Amino acid sequence: MTRFSSIVLSLAFCLWQPSSESAAETNAPNRGPVRRARVVMVQAPNATVTFNPQPDKIPPMIQRGLTNLTGRATPKDAWLSLISTQDTIGLKVCSAPGPTSGTRPAVVEAVVKSLLAAGLPPKQIVVWDKHLSDLRQAKFFDLAERYGVRVAGAAEAGYDEKVYYPMALIGQLVWGDLEFGKKGEGIGRNSYFSRLVTQQITKVVNITPLLNHN
Repeated sequence: MTRFSSIVLSLAFCLWQPSSESAAETNAPNRGPVRRARVVMVQAPNATVTFNPQPDKIPPMIQRGLTNLTGRATPKDAWLSLISTQDTIGLKVCSAPGPTSGTRPAVVEAVVKSLLAAGLPPKQIVVWDKHLSDLRQAKFFDLAERYGVRVAGAAEAGYDEKVYYPMALIGQLVWGDLEFGKKGEGIGRNSYFSRLVTQQITKVVNITPLLNHN
């Protein structure tokens, strides 16, 4: 499955695009191809005032980030160099902290409008996080209703038993985990992907806030 990932911050708009580099270029023997990220940062004075994003400031930041990252003349051309109008784009947000401390709905709205202007059908844009309740509390349902895009919870979509990655340590299972309540050797060692990611979304745009976890 192809992935395009980006990071959008509340005060600075950053985009990440993978690029290939050979083992020889890294001076590391016996090392396969690695991927390095190119980061573009866009800043604007007074993008937020008393913690509130200013709607007129955000779209130009998105546009400058896209065109500088891709080298294309317009946001539409920039998007279409990264995605197809046949893709289903998942806008991954951080909704649990709420609309002020988490991903700002104003930033997501600007990204949604930019994708729509690039020709992506509304139903092929999915604003998602782990739980629908967090998305509702953070006002992403209101945004989805305005633009006709979808909202989805990874947990509510269920987990794909065939797609997972193993962990060195066995984690503490909680209610809602695929293996919660099961017993046996190796239970809790695998981390499973949501079916939302493995079966519905084809490209992911990661829109994250600036959070201090100290």
